[in-house]
Amino acid sequence: MNKDDQYFNLIARCAIRDQKALEQLYQDVGPYLNKVAFNIVRSEDLSNDVLQEGFIQIWNNAGTYRIDKAKPLTWMTSIIRYRALDRLAKEKKHDD
Repeated sequence: MNKDDQYFNLIARCAIRDQKALEQLYQDVGPYLNKVAFNIVRSEDLSNDVLQEGFIQIWNNAGTYRIDKAKPLTWMTSIIRYRALDRLAKEKKHDD
């Protein structure tokens, strides 16, 4: 089974609220997604927050994921990226 199939399977299991699938997904792609977040927010604390928020969103939106629209890692990365950009905007507003 290739990575796309593996991640698709885990996302599908998240859609039916399989917590073990979420844990496995987190172990498999969490470090990569955390780097994506860190590269945007430039803070370990903020990237960890973004990662947590992103995985909640992945969990909640797993049922709407469509493999014909995006590869699993692309879909998850876009969620993290948007969360990180939102967080960055919030932090900048806070600083003003």
